[in-house]
Amino acid sequence: MLANMFREDGFLMKKVMPTFSSLGKSRFMQTINNGLFFAMPMIFVGVVFQVVGALANIFFPGNADLLAKLGLLQNMSYGLLGLFVCIGIARANAQLSKIVIDGPVLFAVTVYFILMKPTFGATDGSISFNFNYLGAQGMTLGMIAGFFSGEICALFEKKGWTIKIKNMPPFMTAWFTNMLAGILLVLAAWLLVFVGNVDVMASLNKLIAPLLLVSDTVWSMMAWGILCAVSFAFGIHPAAIGGIFFPLFLSAAAENAQMAGTGAAATFANGFHFASIGYVFALVNIGGACATLGLNIIMLFSKNNGIKQLGTAAIIPSIFTVNEPLIFGLPIVFNPFLALGALIVNGIINPLLAYLMFVSGLITAGTNPALIIFLPSPVIALLNNMGFMGFLGSLVIIAIDCLLWLPFLRMHEKRISMTEAASAKAA
Repeated sequence: MLANMFREDGFLMKKVMPTFSSLGKSRFMQTINNGLFFAMPMIFVGVVFQVVGALANIFFPGNADLLAKLGLLQNMSYGLLGLFVCIGIARANAQLSKIVIDGPVLFAVTVYFILMKPTFGATDGSISFNFNYLGAQGMTLGMIAGFFSGEICALFEKKGWTIKIKNMPPFMTAWFTNMLAGILLVLAAWLLVFVGNVDVMASLNKLIAPLLLVSDTVWSMMAWGILCAVSFAFGIHPAAIGGIFFPLFLSAAAENAQMAGTGAAATFANGFHFASIGYVFALVNIGGACATLGLNIIMLFSKNNGIKQLGTAAIIPSIFTVNEPLIFGLPIVFNPFLALGALIVNGIINPLLAYLMFVSGLITAGTNPALIIFLPSPVIALLNNMGFMGFLGSLVIIAIDCLLWLPFLRMHEKRISMTEAASAKAA
């Protein structure tokens, strides 16, 4: 019955797959996805500084001056995540529209800073704004500025609402092409913030607050895990359609960081958020979307030589949360047995275990708003300030995942053996 669901004329392939495919290919999701990927180089750099800072906390806990200076490195990498995402999204949108990227990117950054509602010194030329708005806390603001700057510039070019001057050198044409769109974008942001006196960040926080209440649950984390399993089962990367979750996970971590800064213990009883970015990659998506590290580990002991060799080749990437070799090589794509395993492990068991560890007080909340992905999950737990129990909890879930994946791998091995036997008989 399960296998029939994946047939070409089955319900999933005829009804669900086209919807997922259309959503993943939508202009908005491609823009968000590519914009996030644009920030990855600095995220990798930030990981290095994050590890250095974590080691300094362990070996030099009393050296406040050193820790503060190392904290600047984190602020200048992860701390600018919102700005990088703003640039990346404007750039991605312009590329999708096949227009010159310079104008949309410049206007997006300008609009982004206006929307942060900075204040200016009357005499000394100083500027003041919340630095956190440049980081994960302001990522939603950056997405808005980047997306609409790209959209407005593309619309003006499509409609021909541009300034055209005859006999102008080609390299100067781009200077004026988006000029009218830029005037509209900057003027609209100024009217909204400084004339209308609208605090955009405060309004966004009010809008996101109900979403955080909904997303900050075990059900939301399960929905994320199920989305990862189902989308990969159809060959669609979860990042292409699950980008809506990341701002919520990052916002939860940012609020956790603010509350931790007051000295409060990062516990469920103190109102800290569960569904933070730290819990996603330390305790749920272990080994990548579909939580495949446990599967990869038991593949090392498979009786099927091909599966064992693939497991050996993929284990190092899996440890560092890169599991595409398994997704497309084993494969999990269009494989009903392994897709069901991914849904159960990533969509039900891991979120439930993570939630129980949090509400019971065994593991504290993740209080680091940084988007730390490509490291071993136990290390991610440490870097998200979840302590030794977070490190240990991640190892426990990995062990449980190995047991959960075992029957599904056995079914896959049996199917492979039957296919190989049939091929040998036919030969």
